[in-house]
Amino acid sequence: MALSEILLAQKVKIALAGLLVLTGAGAGAVYTGTVDVDGVLGDDADLVDNVPENATMVMRFDSAVVDDDSTKQLANAALETQANASERYDGPESYEEAMEAVENDSASGDLSADGFHEAVVFGNTNSTGVASTGDQYNGVIVSSDWSTDEFVNATESEYRPYEETTVNGYTVYKPNESAAFGTDQHIGVIDDGVYVVGSPGAVNDTLAVAAGDGSSFGGELREQYDATHDGFLQFAMEIPQQQIPDAAYENTGSGLEMNVFSDVRYVSGSYYSEGDSVGLTVGMNAGGSENAKDVQDVTEGGVAVLRGGIENETAKEALRDVTVERDGSRVSLTFEQPVDEVADLVRLYYRMLAMPMTGTAGSTY
Repeated sequence: MALSEILLAQKVKIALAGLLVLTGAGAGAVYTGTVDVDGVLGDDADLVDNVPENATMVMRFDSAVVDDDSTKQLANAALETQANASERYDGPESYEEAMEAVENDSASGDLSADGFHEAVVFGNTNSTGVASTGDQYNGVIVSSDWSTDEFVNATESEYRPYEETTVNGYTVYKPNESAAFGTDQHIGVIDDGVYVVGSPGAVNDTLAVAAGDGSSFGGELREQYDATHDGFLQFAMEIPQQQIPDAAYENTGSGLEMNVFSDVRYVSGSYYSEGDSVGLTVGMNAGGSENAKDVQDVTEGGVAVLRGGIENETAKEALRDVTVERDGSRVSLTFEQPVDEVADLVRLYYRMLAMPMTGTAGSTY
């Protein structure tokens, strides 16, 4: 079983489907493999405090989202609509069907899906992508009910068995031979059921933090993370400017000065549910209050342009519920609606995606 499948354990894929619905990716793609979820993932509340200072990206994922009724409703809307709208879709057609597959997989697998609680994914954005420099630096800190033997046995390859060593007083498992391609993945045991999996440097740095010999991530990245709305998914990252082409900031025919976004140095956000509503937040730090004012103006203008160019009332109503606020150098976008209304938006989205394949007229919507 691949490491990513173990960490996400199918059950987490269902949760990601609900989140991806709201971020523009296909829920069904999580199951069919179109969306690459590899590596997307003491006290659970303090798990993020083990992220080392070399990280420029951190994302916390809480598996409680799997049992959230609002997220279930959104996942159902996405899966059912895809099944009805596209003949090419071959994934589960409902949340319940997907959960049955999860239970079947976990019953026959090495790790119980119910044993997964929380994951914190972190990395250095300068070590990934076409403009990366140096070795890969990424890791996932996992909180679970899985024993060390269960976790190690489930991840170990018969071709490259693990050998045991010690780093900062913690047990580390690493392949007995280096990988021919890519970066080796090590496993560090932080506590009972708490593991860090990732590149050697990321694992060693995390264990140094856990031992009190290293520093956790801080500065602006930590401030942006702490400023996010509490939710099932929270993230913050430094923008890897060297990996963004200049064309990304070129002005469009809308008259909006898109180049103001070149001042944004950090982005953050969250997905949450409260009562019968669900919400998404996105924060941007522009490095100064004047820059932030420009970003706010262009963002508000962009929302207005989109709203004016859409005829569908469901989509228009969704855009009316997008708020843009500024606090110092930080600009925040918030979208929150009753889950019934968001489910309608999800159905519209997937029907529109299917239109080129089915030839269905837009008037249906």
